[in-house]
Amino acid sequence: MNVVFIDRDGTLIVEPPDEQIDTLGKLEFIPGIIRGLQLLVGRGYELVMVSNQDYLGSAGYPQEAFDIVQQKILGLLAGEGIHFSQIYVCPHGPSEGCACRKPQ
Repeated sequence: MNVVFIDRDGTLIVEPPDEQIDTLGKLEFIPGIIRGLQLLVGRGYELVMVSNQDYLGSAGYPQEAFDIVQQKILGLLAGEGIHFSQIYVCPHGPSEGCACRKPQ
């Protein structure tokens, strides 16, 4: 099976100037992304979501804020027949040197 790794912010959804989609008011899908994902699924591709979420779980970016937006994204896409076999989220900041931050 072929796998497509898809970045969440900036590829599936528009990334706002502050680079943090922490409210539903900031959630906006990239035009055409749903149809594009449906084409990939229809051609047998497995979808994997990857995302860097700087300092997720901190006071400045609570886990709950991320979860609300993430569940809205996944719910809307599921309603269109789009599911991800895996979701990888790095909660670390760019300077932390972790092994889970994309593009690693």
